[in-house]
Amino acid sequence: MANERRLVWTDDVMSFLCKRCNEMYPDEPCEPCECLMIEELDKCPTVDAVEVDDMRAFAKDVAYQFGYYCQNKGRLHITHGGLSTLEEAFDILGWDNPHPVPECECEITGCHEHATCGMPTKDGYKRMCSKHCLERREGE
Repeated sequence: MANERRLVWTDDVMSFLCKRCNEMYPDEPCEPCECLMIEELDKCPTVDAVEVDDMRAFAKDVAYQFGYYCQNKGRLHITHGGLSTLEEAFDILGWDNPHPVPECECEITGCHEHATCGMPTKDGYKRMCSKHCLERREGE
């Protein structure tokens, strides 16, 4: 484990902490690695692939939890809304802004609204928009 580095965040700047010399390199990593872009980190032999996967998973969680859901061309999308932290999360994930999120849409056929609740149906549990969820509850 002697020549390993790990990616760390300090003062909102991506930095590299060299485990060999214990120095921070804000603009570029120290030798022997020359990976300068996040997309290249998973190819870097001195960066733990688990750390890169964890960073991407964290960025995805941040985007889904704090991103702004909106309709774009009749489909549900998520946008960073110009917030720098969300912009960085979108960059890490390689997402365009806005990013389509069909997995977050209402599961009622033909509806593309944001699924914010859910309930059992005769076809199994369904995630639904508030309108369809209310209609189902009133129909019971």
